[in-house]
Amino acid sequence: MLFLAVFLGFVAENIRETYIERHREKEYIASFIQNLRSDTADIRKVIERNLVKSDAWYSLLQLGKQDLSTHAYDIEFYERFIEGASNPIFRPNDATLVQLKSSGNLRLVNKKEVSDSLLSYDKRSELIVYHNEFIQNSTDEIWKIGYSIFQAWVFADSTYLDLSKRKLLRKDLPPLSIQPAQLQLFFGHLARSLLILKVNREYLIQQKEKATGLIIFLEKKYNL
Repeated sequence: MLFLAVFLGFVAENIRETYIERHREKEYIASFIQNLRSDTADIRKVIERNLVKSDAWYSLLQLGKQDLSTHAYDIEFYERFIEGASNPIFRPNDATLVQLKSSGNLRLVNKKEVSDSLLSYDKRSELIVYHNEFIQNSTDEIWKIGYSIFQAWVFADSTYLDLSKRKLLRKDLPPLSIQPAQLQLFFGHLARSLLILKVNREYLIQQKEKATGLIIFLEKKYNL
């Protein structure tokens, strides 16, 4: 009888621990779904900014076909440059996954297809974060080369630029400095930047689709 009581007590404790772990697993999944919803909302905004930057700098690239020594395109050059000067960077909301991995609680996710999906999504997020550096570095290079072409102080002068709207307020802009070698380098880096933006945009579209599908999958799997 004593053995039976001990055995039943052990079984009861095991059932209790299993129940607690499954409850915690469900809480983690619900939290991860909220992270995914945050990601999809942020991705939509970043894709929009990516398109704005791409459109502005594509228009700027077209000026490379014009005779910029006439100074007829100075205003358009400044306008298109500052419209595309910001960086559309996506930072994933990985709070739940970081907590799961750092605490060792990833083991609580006892469904392999679920844990594989979580880690796969996390891997794609890491790829996007890594690729963000290409956008940043590319924009930095264009700025550096641009210093020899335009007067950068214009962008720091509030009488010339409304920085919040990235809109020029005056038309009496200093003329561009036309050096063929520098212009060739500038427009070459600009073309490369547009390719990097396109690749990043494709990554974001794929990640948004993956996040949306993962939300549906997890809600169904855990009856959320």
